[in-house]
Amino acid sequence: MRSIHPLLSCAIVAIRAAVALSAQSQPFSSGVPAGFTQELYAVSTGGYGGIAFAPNGDVWMTECQFNNGSLHRFSASTTIMVNGTNIHPEIAVAPSDTGCGLVNHPNGLMYSVTTDGITELDPNTGAVLRTLGDPGFLSLVVDPRTDRLIYNHVFGCPDTGACLYTLDPVTGDNRLFISFSADQVTGIDGIVFDPSGERLYISAALGYDTRVAVIRRTGKTKGVLERFLGDGKGLSPDGLVFHRGHHELFTNDNAGTITQWDVNNDIETTFASGGFRGDLANVGSDGCAMLSQNATRYADGTETSDSSIVRVCGGFNTEHGIVSGHLRPVNETHKVRTAAPLTAVLRDPSGDPLSNYPITFTVLSGPNAGLTRNTVTGIDGRAEFLYTSASAGADVAVATYTFNSQAMQTNQAQIIWTPRK
Repeated sequence: MRSIHPLLSCAIVAIRAAVALSAQSQPFSSGVPAGFTQELYAVSTGGYGGIAFAPNGDVWMTECQFNNGSLHRFSASTTIMVNGTNIHPEIAVAPSDTGCGLVNHPNGLMYSVTTDGITELDPNTGAVLRTLGDPGFLSLVVDPRTDRLIYNHVFGCPDTGACLYTLDPVTGDNRLFISFSADQVTGIDGIVFDPSGERLYISAALGYDTRVAVIRRTGKTKGVLERFLGDGKGLSPDGLVFHRGHHELFTNDNAGTITQWDVNNDIETTFASGGFRGDLANVGSDGCAMLSQNATRYADGTETSDSSIVRVCGGFNTEHGIVSGHLRPVNETHKVRTAAPLTAVLRDPSGDPLSNYPITFTVLSGPNAGLTRNTVTGIDGRAEFLYTSASAGADVAVATYTFNSQAMQTNQAQIIWTPRK
């Protein structure tokens, strides 16, 4: 293998550990469908809530307080063995002022929603830089069309139900985005935009029932309630993420399940079950969903009451404000001595293509382990690696790159080579 940039070497070491881990760790006892993987990513004795990312790819998780919460940081580049499972260790607890919701913004900072207001945070240290906006609770999201923050407002909704406000973190402009009556929505938890930025999906409570509500954009700073998905009974959907390829919504449920929602046809399917109470979720630069849970299951069957982060990979839509690197196909079968294409797509924190960007494809394991290809992305942010295999077996590949001098990686892809008959 040719020499690789030292930062990329660290990323590849972490990926190798994840490859070995994915086959043995089953946080959701039902398993996940073909084309997806699951793993226990990290464990903490602190609370569990929103998830965001440091510039070097380390994971931050909030304690989910009303305010004055601390941030827990987990190393993305190292793993330790606990109860037969390789997990990413907790390397810092940063006193801060966080609530539950936590997001990355294209300006390079992080934001959390608290009953003190929206706190602006240093993504390297977790320190509070300033507080702006109005009191909020539970969740917030970055609007991909305006870069404004949309958050669950408390103590001042004009109607009798819940409401969302939209805040410009540059100018401080703060205004109502949508308000609900008491017979529509009385509480709001997870919030996510679809990949187009046209519709906002929220975890909407009405009494003891929680459903997914769909809000259609009617302007830059306004939205209207369009409809509800399913009945949500018994699920309590909480954290929300979208799949990039299928444009389907996935929810991290309080019921210990992941639910897959066909939003166009209003069909809900149990994607995975046998987990623990789920809370908020986010998607990293590699297209993998990070889900927070209130308990932990290790590979050897040990269960504890510690909080955990579960990573589910398979092409999820990276939220606005995070560098995105997706590798396709996630799983594909080819006969030996035929061509197999791998395509990587890179986007900057604003969602724009990273063009003319150096990227390295690497086969980590399998009959072609050690094979690499250096190339650059095109104007559309895409780069392709076309290769063949002389032997049958399963290759696991990844694409690596740097952004702002930090090592980044896409999701893993698997190419299964079968004998020619």
